[in-house]
Amino acid sequence: MTAPTIAGGRLQPRGGGIELSQRVRAALGAGSVAGIAVLSLAFCLTAAAGVSFVVPATRRSFATWLAGPLHGIVSKTLTAEQTMIILFVMCLFWAGALAWARALPARVVFASVAGLIVLYTIAPPLISKDIFSYISYARIGSLHGADPYTSAAFHFPGDPVYTFVAWRHVSSAYGTLFTVATYPLAHISIAAAMWIIKVVTGAFALGLVWLVWHCAKRLGRDPVQAVIWVGLNPVMLIYGVGGAHNDLIMLALMMAGVAFALAGREALGAASVVLSVAIKGTSAIMLPFQFLHSRAKGRMVAGALAAGIPLAAMSLALFGSGVSGQYHVVKRQQLLVSGDSIPNQLAHFAGLSGVTSDVRLVVRLVGFVAFAYLLWRVFRGTMDWISATGWAMVTFVATSSWLLGWYVLWPLPFAAVSKDRRLQAATLALTAYFVAMRWTVFI
Repeated sequence: MTAPTIAGGRLQPRGGGIELSQRVRAALGAGSVAGIAVLSLAFCLTAAAGVSFVVPATRRSFATWLAGPLHGIVSKTLTAEQTMIILFVMCLFWAGALAWARALPARVVFASVAGLIVLYTIAPPLISKDIFSYISYARIGSLHGADPYTSAAFHFPGDPVYTFVAWRHVSSAYGTLFTVATYPLAHISIAAAMWIIKVVTGAFALGLVWLVWHCAKRLGRDPVQAVIWVGLNPVMLIYGVGGAHNDLIMLALMMAGVAFALAGREALGAASVVLSVAIKGTSAIMLPFQFLHSRAKGRMVAGALAAGIPLAAMSLALFGSGVSGQYHVVKRQQLLVSGDSIPNQLAHFAGLSGVTSDVRLVVRLVGFVAFAYLLWRVFRGTMDWISATGWAMVTFVATSSWLLGWYVLWPLPFAAVSKDRRLQAATLALTAYFVAMRWTVFI
């Protein structure tokens, strides 16, 4: 009897054999979802227990306001090795949930995703300290009267948030809409500001999942599997929601742009993407694909201008020419090299010392050619613009010498709603690569 294959969540025999029953497939899927839930609960409870690798802000001292409502339920914390093992096993469960998605009731999946997002929202800020950079930039601009695009935390060492900031010598690389939206947080306690950011990010994560479900239905994709792609992804839960990264706000607005475009509301679709650019500039990569696809290019341009002109006016009024500082920061960040980035690993594999200027030139050329090829495919009508956006995100992350967990999330919602199996495979491979590199670093 020939070995079986997995297709559409079902174990399919080749040339004979017995297909697994609906009950077995449902049990396997439910077990995978339950596995993610149990490990997530353990992860979040131990993160709130005390000083640990999982919550970098607690490395010097442990403040109970960081722990939040989960504090005191358990007393044990996780080591770096245990953290990575949990992440690895959660990814295996995620793969199982994807494989058996069609056997899972929609209500079970939706309830599980919502519950997990809430859990990670009320957990301490996980893995990263970027949330304190958000607060720091708000305080620099609103409390200290300086420009967060030309000033940094080290200019204000007496500020109480200073001890929690990791990138003290770096000015803001975030969009002006996000920066201005955080300004009111400068006038409340750091604890309150942190938890407001966590709750808002969790709300946008729920919105992102809902938009993925909605877009998947419009595109004829299995909406339950699409929700699992995003909502049960361990990197999204731990790094995205747990770390309260504004990438989730950016992605939610991008997917709102997709939803509006699918509904024929081109102006609102373009406006949504422009708003996402004002959160984080990475999302600008979507606009040319959206424009090439649009059948109402005039309305799309009008929508983009309707959102972009007020944002530009606000930015110039509040920050003047200093607003260009965010682009200089991004440019400098792209010169940084993380040991686990794909260009760095390929350079070492080729016997080089790392990301040299020649390596950087090659990967930039590869990225440029890939982007141009994707534009050409969309222009010719041989690739849909949503898949092209996902591929552009994959290419951007793969060719960057600076790799972070939340970057891996960028192609995820587009792969979730796309029918392009190669894009889905590439997105899975990118996630697997990131997790594997975490494993080699800490185990």
